[in-house]
Amino acid sequence: MLERTSTCLESGGRKLLRTTKPCLRARRSLHSAFWHHGASDLSLPTWSAAPSAHESSNDSAESRAAKTPISTQSASPSGPLLDFLYPEKTLALLRQLSVPTIDATSPRRRCIHAPPVRHYATVPAHYEQPAVEEDAQALHKLREFLGHQKPGGQDEAWKLYSSIPAAHLAADGHWHLRADLLEYLAIDDDPPVPNRVLKLFEEIPEQHRRDSSYRAAIASYMSLRMVGPALQLLEDALSTQYELDYSVIGIDLVLRRTVLDEQWDLSLRVFSLYLEQKPTFTVSETPVTTWIRWGNTLPHIWKGVATLNRLDNHLRSFLLYLREFRYLFDPLEQEEHLPSPERPKEDKEKKRALLLFTMTFVPHTMDQVMQSSTWSEHGVAQFIRRLHKALVKLNFPMSVINEHTISRLLNVPSNRAVDQIPSLIAKVWGEHRQLCLDSRESSEEHKHKSSKPKLHTLRNLIIYYWRRDQFAQAHAVISDHHMFYPKEPMRAGLLKYMVHRFAEHGDFAQTEKYLEEFRRYYKDQTDVKLVSALAFACARRADVEGAIAQFHRIRDEFGLIPDTVCWNILILAYFRADDLDGALECFNTMVGNGIAADVYTFGTLLDACAQRGDVEAFEALYSRAEQTGVQLVQNLRVRSAYVEVFLQSGDVQAAEAVAQGLLKAWSAGTLSGNLTYTWNLLIQHCALERDIAGARARYREMIDHDIPLDSWTYGSLMRALVEVKQTNAAYKILRTTMPRNNLRIHALHYAIVMTGFLREGGEQLDLAVQVYQEMKKEKIPQTMSSQEATIRTLGMSQIKELQNTKKHANYKLKDVDEAVEEMLADALQGQAMYREPQHTRQMDTRNYGSGPQALYGLLISLYAQRGAYKTCMRLIKKAERLKPDVQNYTVPITLATGAMEVHFKAGEHAEVARMWELARTSARKLVNTFSEIAIQETPVPTSGDLLDASSIRESFEQSRIAPNRRNILYKATRVYMRSLFDSKNPNTEALQEAQRTMAELAAAGYTIDVFTWNELVTTLAQRGKISTAFAICEEYLMPNFPGWRSLHPNYIRKDRKGYRWMELRWDDIRPDSIMPRYKTLIVLAAQYRNVRRDERNAIGYDEEKGLWLREKLEEAAPMTLRAIQSMPSTNDKLQMEYFHDAL
Repeated sequence: MLERTSTCLESGGRKLLRTTKPCLRARRSLHSAFWHHGASDLSLPTWSAAPSAHESSNDSAESRAAKTPISTQSASPSGPLLDFLYPEKTLALLRQLSVPTIDATSPRRRCIHAPPVRHYATVPAHYEQPAVEEDAQALHKLREFLGHQKPGGQDEAWKLYSSIPAAHLAADGHWHLRADLLEYLAIDDDPPVPNRVLKLFEEIPEQHRRDSSYRAAIASYMSLRMVGPALQLLEDALSTQYELDYSVIGIDLVLRRTVLDEQWDLSLRVFSLYLEQKPTFTVSETPVTTWIRWGNTLPHIWKGVATLNRLDNHLRSFLLYLREFRYLFDPLEQEEHLPSPERPKEDKEKKRALLLFTMTFVPHTMDQVMQSSTWSEHGVAQFIRRLHKALVKLNFPMSVINEHTISRLLNVPSNRAVDQIPSLIAKVWGEHRQLCLDSRESSEEHKHKSSKPKLHTLRNLIIYYWRRDQFAQAHAVISDHHMFYPKEPMRAGLLKYMVHRFAEHGDFAQTEKYLEEFRRYYKDQTDVKLVSALAFACARRADVEGAIAQFHRIRDEFGLIPDTVCWNILILAYFRADDLDGALECFNTMVGNGIAADVYTFGTLLDACAQRGDVEAFEALYSRAEQTGVQLVQNLRVRSAYVEVFLQSGDVQAAEAVAQGLLKAWSAGTLSGNLTYTWNLLIQHCALERDIAGARARYREMIDHDIPLDSWTYGSLMRALVEVKQTNAAYKILRTTMPRNNLRIHALHYAIVMTGFLREGGEQLDLAVQVYQEMKKEKIPQTMSSQEATIRTLGMSQIKELQNTKKHANYKLKDVDEAVEEMLADALQGQAMYREPQHTRQMDTRNYGSGPQALYGLLISLYAQRGAYKTCMRLIKKAERLKPDVQNYTVPITLATGAMEVHFKAGEHAEVARMWELARTSARKLVNTFSEIAIQETPVPTSGDLLDASSIRESFEQSRIAPNRRNILYKATRVYMRSLFDSKNPNTEALQEAQRTMAELAAAGYTIDVFTWNELVTTLAQRGKISTAFAICEEYLMPNFPGWRSLHPNYIRKDRKGYRWMELRWDDIRPDSIMPRYKTLIVLAAQYRNVRRDERNAIGYDEEKGLWLREKLEEAAPMTLRAIQSMPSTNDKLQMEYFHDAL
């Protein structure tokens, strides 16, 4: 009956092994001597019919080793299987091989799921192996050989061992040598010939066996796929009187094999053996079960399982197995499974084993899934969701699993955790938090201990949200920490981290709060670096006076001496407030007090020079740093500032030369870091110049030279597209390209796209609103650029709706007001809104308290467009109440400009002039340079005459204003000039004041936009100042006149608004382009027609010069007259308005 047996029980459990496929019985009869197999293990090799290593015997291991000659006999027949099928010569050759046991197949080539195989042999059971010649020196040679641990020399070591005379081993067992040999034969847990290892293990007495000896024997059993004997050996090790380390004797090998074969009963049995043998950790005597619930996943016994491929598939199989014991976790089903009094005890033990097994198995599977590069973010998130859903469906306790899940998800690299994993973290944390709250309520009712989130989980979540700038979530987790641990202070490291993070965020109140908490519990650990966070919080808010006050507290209150870091914070405060005078004075005071400047000191000052394009000051500071021993050559950030200073000064070639030098040094390995920031500057410059080809070329350079790309790189590319009115392409980068490359999207990217859609106008306004809604949905922390884009987007959208409904001018812009209130709340809490690059071209003051007023300035401009005077005045008063009580405060230019628009539309020209002076004062602080402060140059007085063009151009070129700051008064100048041009202005000298102001601005280095120049010319012409109008147009506008294009009746071409019939392409007009507009030439043509008409009536003759006015115009403005005379006659709306009859 045995030969017909198709199944067998290996573990003695309830699960039956799969039966082999039934086959026809062979008709050929074999002699009974051919059969040599074990009835209980048909898959074992043929030699396993001999006594196994763990069977009991009357003779001891020592007596058996002494009686049996080494390697003279084999415990198994060493002939090949089915040897009657081999030719005689082939059989003779096989018997002469060095390894006679050819049935010990290599584990690498063994089929894992092969059915049990019966081995047939026709040789006797006691086959005589070829004798090995004894060597008297073999013992010494083997000892030396094992000392070298030669890789792959197991066969040679076994030959040496086999050649040792039996008498030498019988006299002295040499058990240490045999144990060393056993370790060597099973090195890396992969014995080439498992039979030898098991034979040698059997020879070693129990008292001489090491942990590694048991591991070698178990590794051999695993190579032979003999789980039963290996498990029996583990159980025998439990009963031994000798102390063994159960975590290293091979339990991980057995567990790996059982998990691989998905024999979950055996896996639980092995896991339970470990728990029985090692109930506590020896270091702290803490129970292992407690350690597991605290998060210890027992990696020493799961390390083998962790190496299995696609461990998630095995976990899926285990979950199916776990479904059989669902009643253990569901109280409603538990009563149906109690057939006997013994069952509750068995179920309790089973439930404990399943709980602990799952708590340690699941985390290792998560680790493999999350660390594998083949799993996408979507795949990882889907795996976690399905796993949690399956466990919840089984009513499995989720507290520990949630802790493990959060811990593993927080460690996923940021480039693989862009969208779904962050949302999954929030979801799992929310579920875990609710479980703890429910447990807390239950504990209050039933008076038992409640479940709490682990402290390290709370800590890691706080740090995670801080690093992602998710401030609301970070605050919520901090509140949870106080709620779950009300009487336990935060750890010192976490408190330090929070103090510095709140300081970096500019939240002074929270910084001071947690610093006081730190000093309350860890006063002896307070140092200068920690208390300087108070000054740093003020510096981040550009609060110079606050930073100075906190700087003095370091010595006066805390009794510490300010060091270089503290002085650097003061310089940073001045820098962030755009106060170069204060920064330079602070630096000189620092050096005068004997405080040595470092890289960060000069780095802040060099950044200030670079942003203003002050090349002379930059090079002077750089040389001074080198003279004082501060090495800046290897500082890539400082070297990149050298590129920026040339770009801001307008010397693009010098900037590119410096960048290429950096690239050469970086490629040669002499410069550490990466060049991403440098190339981002180059791409940004190309974007501002509307050089889309140059931006793409710089991007290609980054790809070719392996320069890493970051979020700001794509931001610069998006801006280049927006500048050439390809906002849809920029929007595609935002929606598709950046998420595909796992790059984080910031508020700047949304601001760029919203601004682009606003510029294009029309139907694109709806897309701008859609982008804002996406930004709000993603909860992106806003900056000044995104706030400005948001206000303009919502404002233009609502104004468009109100125009269609014809609402009153003072009708409230509800959405805009609500958005501004939210922004004001963030600004008043002290958020540092200047951490990201700024998108807007318009610079504005950044001193403390200017943020809220600047927001009100944008809102006032929107209401001013509708003529809502009362609403604007109410907002102006609100903005004035937000003015901080500090010295040398400058009003934001945005607020001053908004107020000027309101007063201009109300006809209050005196108020417009007053606000203009405030704007001039604010602008003057933003454009000064270190060179001007150090040299104290007095400005060269100008004549104030716009007709003195050569003098004005010379002064403009000598001015030290950075190109990116020359347009700082664009809008304010336009509003002030319109106030002066207004015929209702009571100032009789208003027109002369306008000319004088524009001359002063141009000579000081400011640029005036094309609208203001054209309005000046048209106003002068219409006010009778024809010669002056023609002269100004000739000097400032006509040099860039492109000429009239040829008109063809069948060629339809869309003209640029305001430049009709001119030979212009869409990319020919830049924001700083100064040229005559079509209406200006129409007005001048109309006035020239009047001059010619007056000349025909003998009016306009200058007796002193002897010239007619027409002749003077032809002499002073030939290009203007040529443009007027060659203007195409099209009878368009403007021509019909100014010319009632033909010229």
